Amino acid sequence: LAAASSGDTIQLFTNIIETNNTTVNCVNGVNINFNGFTYTLNSSGNAHAFTISGSSVSIELFNGKVLRTGNGSGSALYVSTGNISLITIQSVVFENDFGSSSTTLIGGYYYGAGMGMFVNQARVENIYARGGSSYGLWIHNNGTAVNSTGYSLSNYGIENNNSNAYTCTGRSSGSVGFNAAGGSSFDCQGYSTANIGFKISSTASKFSNIFGYS
Repeated sequence: LAAASSGDTIQLFTNIIETNNTTVNCVNGVNINFNGFTYTLNSSGNAHAFTISGSSVSIELFNGKVLRTGNGSGSALYVSTGNISLITIQSVVFENDFGSSSTTLIGGYYYGAGMGMFVNQARVENIYARGGSSYGLWIHNNGTAVNSTGYSLSNYGIENNNSNAYTCTGRSSGSVGFNAAGGSSFDCQGYSTANIGFKISSTASKFSNIFGYS
């Protein structure tokens, strides 16, 4: 990454395990092809495995897996960028035992022992997020999720907290499938095998063409 410049593609040719508390800071315009291999950060520290930051960022990550282990407080992927940013994820799984946070992020699979993905003032499209003890997908602070799925083993599949969800599906095996707590929820669905399929928990919620099944 230090030697790469915009337009380059970095490739992995083996699995990589990093045990130091360090993060991979992606470079604007430099794409990463995992070639089917896995990058693992095994550390009890607070580092994120991969970090994307800056403004007007354009990056593609494809074909592989990023694993964050060691019960640290960092995520598999942390995105903090300015406006007009586009991060494209193609066939990459992000898995971690703490949580995952994410300006425009397209595609990818995000697994967390706690929360699958936390979207704060960001936009995600075509993503799948699965949580264990917490939400599958938490959309917060005027964030936006489009055509995405959130699934939780024990909590809300999707929590829309004063934000925007369009054509999204929330599923839960232990609680509410989709919770509309303010914001806009259009063309969305909620499914639960244990509780409410689709819950509207705030009078500030705007919604149309929604479906709930329990």
